[in-house]
Amino acid sequence: MKNILLSFLFILGCVNNNKEINIVIDAPPSTLEPHSVREIPVLTILSNIYETLLGFDNNMKMTNLLAEYWEKKDSITWEFTLRKNVYFHNGKELTPEDVIYSLKRPFTIPNSEIKIYQDVIDTIYKENDRKVIIKTKKPYPLILFDISMVFIIPENYNPSKEPPCGTGPYRFEKMDEKELLLSFFNKYWGEKPDILRARFVFLRDKEKKLNLLKEGKADIVSYISFSSVDEFANYGNIITTTGLGARYLEFNLKKYPFNLKEFRYALNIGIDREKLCKEAYRGFATPANQYFPPGVFGFDISLPAIKYNPEEAKKIISRIKNIPEIVFDYSYARALIAELIAEDLKKIGLKIRKNPLQSSEFWNKIEKKESYFYIIARIPTNYDGISIISNSFYTFIPEKGKGMQNNINYSNKIVDSIIDEISKIEDEEIVEEKLHYIQNLLLEDIPKIPVVWEKDIFVTSRRIIWTPRLDKLLILKEIKLKRL
Repeated sequence: MKNILLSFLFILGCVNNNKEINIVIDAPPSTLEPHSVREIPVLTILSNIYETLLGFDNNMKMTNLLAEYWEKKDSITWEFTLRKNVYFHNGKELTPEDVIYSLKRPFTIPNSEIKIYQDVIDTIYKENDRKVIIKTKKPYPLILFDISMVFIIPENYNPSKEPPCGTGPYRFEKMDEKELLLSFFNKYWGEKPDILRARFVFLRDKEKKLNLLKEGKADIVSYISFSSVDEFANYGNIITTTGLGARYLEFNLKKYPFNLKEFRYALNIGIDREKLCKEAYRGFATPANQYFPPGVFGFDISLPAIKYNPEEAKKIISRIKNIPEIVFDYSYARALIAELIAEDLKKIGLKIRKNPLQSSEFWNKIEKKESYFYIIARIPTNYDGISIISNSFYTFIPEKGKGMQNNINYSNKIVDSIIDEISKIEDEEIVEEKLHYIQNLLLEDIPKIPVVWEKDIFVTSRRIIWTPRLDKLLILKEIKLKRL
């Protein structure tokens, strides 16, 4: 009998272990504050801990999360009915007060990228024990997209001083300089996932990543370099996103010579995008010719490719006087891409000083607006092109949540006014026409340079069944395990 019991316990231990996975990512999230930034590494962690009223499935279609259903009562009134029997990780049951507190909290956080709806909210109040009413100052159809970015936390909870506490399927265990641990929350309102525990391992070194995969100690390795695909393919399955991520060259428009439109135009036509896609991306990217990736509302299929013309670019550069040496900032993870771009820019007569940085250093410099020239990825978190334009090109007004990703000091009153106008329009055809008009203005002005639409590459162990999301978030409950 004793031997039978021991055998049973051994099998049970193996089963539990098989419900755990190890995910290797380059670096820890820059913050665990739920209402601050919209960075993919941060959202990947937080989206497993917290939930929003409404969200998006892996095909970017809007779904109900903590709101069981919603109704538009009139042009400015939105009613949300909360799910029953939803609990936070501290045991507290979800109430309308939690939702109201969470929706208002981003307004109190300086430079929050979440509070873009602040200027249109009139009131948020409790209708009854399950219903929350949001009233806007004017018709604002984008409110559903805006609140889908707001994680719901317990009323009066301060995540800046306390561990993360949400309603999501996974509760926070711990984080140190090496790893972050999440475990399944037993009172989760939704279906029980395959994964019961996840370890996010922070590791940048390629050889160490390979060794973990070889030894069976890694189930998902994120953001594989394009040059390493063949090596990793020997030990796992290579999977990719579908290419909604956009890579841009950005610059400080208040600094010479980036304040000159003709200089920006020379940069734009001086980059060999086809060569970049072939040599740096090995086919895992396509040349970008606009600010909306394919598949995002606002994409204009009629726009031509940006023609590579180094001779014309060189002539323009020769006419601009006293161009200083340009410091080119980029993350080590994108070194090959940046080096090819630097070569192209040297060919048109520029002096480029390459400045590779660790990921944390790079993002810190970007957030403080201390970089004058850099390459960066921008990834849409939904199919709404309006949010891309509004976040990236609206004049930076942090107290109103406007232009929160406008790190380039761009300001155009015409663009601002059209964005304001679009937010009141419900007819999609008219909105699309105006988005195309804005984009043509931007492509003429070139406040930043679209380079490529790129895919990210992951490798998984043989037991993982998973399709990466279009928004590149890694949602644990969407991962399935093969029954080996």
